[in-house]
Amino acid sequence: MNRSLPLRLVVVAAVSAMGLSACGGSSGSSSDTQSTSAAVPSAAAPSSAAAIDQGVWGAVQSSGVLRSCAVDGLLPYSSSDPKQPGLEVELAGALAKAMGVTNETVWVGTWDGLIPSLTSGQCDAIIDGLFITDERKKVVDFSDPTWGSGEVLMVRKDVDGISSLADLKDKCVGALQGSVTVDHLKAAGLEPRIYPSQNELILDVGNGGCDAAYLESPSAGWALQQDATLDLKIVDSYKSDEIFFEGIAVDKNQPVLLEQLNSAIASVQSDGTLASILESYSIPVYLP
Repeated sequence: MNRSLPLRLVVVAAVSAMGLSACGGSSGSSSDTQSTSAAVPSAAAPSSAAAIDQGVWGAVQSSGVLRSCAVDGLLPYSSSDPKQPGLEVELAGALAKAMGVTNETVWVGTWDGLIPSLTSGQCDAIIDGLFITDERKKVVDFSDPTWGSGEVLMVRKDVDGISSLADLKDKCVGALQGSVTVDHLKAAGLEPRIYPSQNELILDVGNGGCDAAYLESPSAGWALQQDATLDLKIVDSYKSDEIFFEGIAVDKNQPVLLEQLNSAIASVQSDGTLASILESYSIPVYLP
């Protein structure tokens, strides 16, 4: 990703503690839905012809509902718990409000099921911490960046001698299935052990089943923040080479929906809504 963009690091006080299990995978199916933002007046419904011309946005405008895909139990990004829905679910609600509709979250069982759920029409957009990558651009289109983060190494507290990816040669390093961390580890010449959920990955490293976890910094920071009993640490000496930016993914050839989303993103960035959401989760992220 381009590091030349001006960045502003957002870090504030910790939120109330919850168990590590909140960071795990979900057993929910992709057909489960739940409204995650307060209803707002929807824009006037277009005619049928106008809806066709506007693609997915026409259907969103007509129904008054934006269906956003997310993975349950993937805090700090997404959760079906209304008391702590996750920063991306809150962002989805704020964007929908700015667009004059209501957000409805479509819960997907696993991270690698997000894009297939979108392209099969089960939702209108993915709003769940999806990095913008050239590989993903072959399948979906992305909005303007919303926020960015780096990647970190997490090991047991009693482990020394791991300060870089090179130190993991001939060792076990785990990554979340379907995440770009898998690609980055392979690009570094490593063969990561793939885990279906973030929770399983972190617990296995803590139990000594794997030497290290390679995670997005918000995920790792959140896990340690929420469970002080974890015998894990982030390797301070390791710094990822780049800052990777998240965006909202939509199906190919939906220019009107992208235009509406980009306008909504600009709105929540300029009025402070996005910064407020990010700060409430006390996670170090970067604003573009």
